[in-house]
Amino acid sequence: MKMIYTNKIVIALMAALALGLSSCHLGNDNQVGPQGPAGNANVQSLTYSIKPSEWTKRDLGTMGYVWDHKYTSYLVNQDIVNYGAVIFYMKDTGGDNAWSALPSTFVFSVRDSADPGGLITYHESYDAWYSLNQLQVTYRNQFRDGQYPPNYVVTIKALVIADSPYYLNMQSVNLKNYEEAKRVLGFGD
Repeated sequence: MKMIYTNKIVIALMAALALGLSSCHLGNDNQVGPQGPAGNANVQSLTYSIKPSEWTKRDLGTMGYVWDHKYTSYLVNQDIVNYGAVIFYMKDTGGDNAWSALPSTFVFSVRDSADPGGLITYHESYDAWYSLNQLQVTYRNQFRDGQYPPNYVVTIKALVIADSPYYLNMQSVNLKNYEEAKRVLGFGD
């Protein structure tokens, strides 16, 4: 009796499986769906601008001041913090309008009005980092007449890379070169 009961269950399962498989199809006329967007599924890019009035002054005591800008981004989740990476680029309307990898320091000299033969050297630098749901850019400068935030619009592009970017090391990618990173990672302007 037990064997007949087991055989009936096996036959019923096989019939259900055959019926289930015969109703499977790939959609309308067995056609493949449309191509997804171009790019790299592990990389998302985010671009935003910082106006001169959007910087927050932070006092460093005897070291002077820095200017911070914090941007909320839910692309930077706990998985990105633990296993991913964020790469920052910037361009500004006060310079040559080209993308530069962060951190960056710019050094320039101007003629000293008090000493016609002399030069005064200034520098400004940008640093960037990320934490859970947040991107931050810090601006520092050294000018003889004081420390001020940028008086031009700064555009930031953040590349949020899921998982470890190990495959980038395998390809010898220079991530400081915007065009090379764009080509390999597949993000748009």
